[in-house]
Amino acid sequence: MRDHAPDEILRIVEARAAVEGAAARLAAARIAGDDIERLVHIVDAIDQPETTRPRLNELNKAFHGIITAASGNFLLVQFAQRTNISYWAFSMTTCCPRRTVQRPTPNTGRSSPPSPRVTG
Repeated sequence: MRDHAPDEILRIVEARAAVEGAAARLAAARIAGDDIERLVHIVDAIDQPETTRPRLNELNKAFHGIITAASGNFLLVQFAQRTNISYWAFSMTTCCPRRTVQRPTPNTGRSSPPSPRVTG
């Protein structure tokens, strides 16, 4: 797997969120009982305090793979495979450098630049 620039990570996450939402809607109507059991086991494993980041990556990939496969849509499955990145390997500063974070302005819905950092 190659390295991704922060803006590329953001674009991948945005696209996957849209596609995974569609896959989850389809999977909700089509998923088999054994796949639901597998998802429950994965969630239980994720909740274990000793679960490491590499293991979280494996579990996350398996979880999303089950859901996209259960969607029954080969294009959604292919897209998920093509854009698979190890989310748990990134720090927040890698994914969202301070200069790229935009906060909504209260009551307007518009984005404003981040507040300057206050140091004491």
